Amino acid sequence: MKVLSIQQIREADAYTVANEPISSLLLMERAATKAYEHIIDYYGNSQRYTVVCGMGNNGGDGLVIARLLKKSNCDVSIIMVKNSSGLSLDCKHYLDLIIGENEVAVTEIENDEDVVIAGGGIVIDALFGSGLNKPLSKHLSKVVDAVNNSGSIVVSVDIPSGLFGDKPSPVNDGLIVKATDTLTFQSPKLAFFMPENAQYVGDVTVIDIGLHKDYIYNVQTDYELLEEDMCRNMLKKRSRYDHKGTFGHAMIVAGSYGMMGAAVLSAKACLRCGAGLLSVNIPEVGYTIMQTAVPEAMVNLSLFAVQTDFASFRSICIGPGLGQGVESKNRLNTVLSRCSKIKNTKMVVDADGLNLISQNRDMLGLLPAGTILTPHPLEFRRLFGDSPDDFRRLELQVEMSKKYSLYIIYKVARTIISTPEGRVYFNVTGNPGMASGGSGDVLSGMLTGLLARGYTQFEACLLGVYLHGIAGDIASEKFGQESMVAGDMVDSIHEAFFELTNS
Repeated sequence: MKVLSIQQIREADAYTVANEPISSLLLMERAATKAYEHIIDYYGNSQRYTVVCGMGNNGGDGLVIARLLKKSNCDVSIIMVKNSSGLSLDCKHYLDLIIGENEVAVTEIENDEDVVIAGGGIVIDALFGSGLNKPLSKHLSKVVDAVNNSGSIVVSVDIPSGLFGDKPSPVNDGLIVKATDTLTFQSPKLAFFMPENAQYVGDVTVIDIGLHKDYIYNVQTDYELLEEDMCRNMLKKRSRYDHKGTFGHAMIVAGSYGMMGAAVLSAKACLRCGAGLLSVNIPEVGYTIMQTAVPEAMVNLSLFAVQTDFASFRSICIGPGLGQGVESKNRLNTVLSRCSKIKNTKMVVDADGLNLISQNRDMLGLLPAGTILTPHPLEFRRLFGDSPDDFRRLELQVEMSKKYSLYIIYKVARTIISTPEGRVYFNVTGNPGMASGGSGDVLSGMLTGLLARGYTQFEACLLGVYLHGIAGDIASEKFGQESMVAGDMVDSIHEAFFELTNS
């Protein structure tokens, strides 16, 4: 699914009006009706609904929803918030219709009047839509405060009012509605994927309002949602006559005293993702641990001998539990120096590998083209520096992907993948229970296994991140978010493959 800019959404609306053809009034009614159907299906008609409407087209959406709720015998009232901009023509049409029908109570609020919203019901936020580009006035911020302090479930129509769709929003909490659910039209907004906005957007549902398919198909955007169909179509099938050599030999350089668990998790995940053979280079202190925990892996304690043929490995991962001492730095430098001279090396750098590069930035130039980096937020800052907000951090991620020809997987709640071409993919699988030690080691192992299996770096990034999230969701169902650990994700990888293959 494409993530469109606010301007592109406007263009899609206009293209649909001109080419379906359909009037803007009926397009508004179609969109609002889809939102109403979701609300009534999810919350039912026994709730008390308060619809807070602005004077623009988002307010018009709210008015249509209120009218339909009333026709479903709901207890519904409208708060109409006036401001200096005046009513849009479509909003005025539906307000006149509701007032003429005299079936829904409408309370008009203007200037600095106090706003009272009774708690316990459902507030539908239709104050401002995605076209907002300046902070709310003092008068409007009082309305937002009333919504946020009502103690009600809050359902925002298209976007939480006060939130900017394509750029950083005001930092004052009183200027943005905190939604429980956001029902957004046709395309998720870029702002929804920024961690700084997590407290405002709640659970997001994308509602297809039937904007013209020709426009949606042809419009160009660098942002896309990672979806099930896309990942399922990437899956490779095994032939009857394949053998372990067919599926590649992977190498994981990992582990140090006290951190062998990271190496074990990564190795197990690599094998679960289909690598035909796996060699693990570890310090001697971890030999017994690895041979016992992962008997399928071959343990190598002399990787850096002259005779080592790095070109024989289809994929190489370095970093999980590696440590940051001098010996670890030398291990990393040796691997990067030698692999940078091998054509088409497929490499994953994670954890301490990233931290060591941030301390020795000349190593960035040694990374083979197409290398996959998997930083969490702190590791990203160490590598590339601070950003004033998440939008500019995303710009920096894309810039670094292009500059160094890297795939960067930024590990947050909605993991963000950037490619050397500047494309960006947002993942939606996974849950907060995955925020525990070892989760990243599992991902790096999965990526390494997929690369060994024969997937391209692009395919491995998308498929690995998506499957990692599914494995986390399966583990959460079994053990609960509070109790799940990284090993539970490893044990769920096979079910994640099964779910994706058979869904």
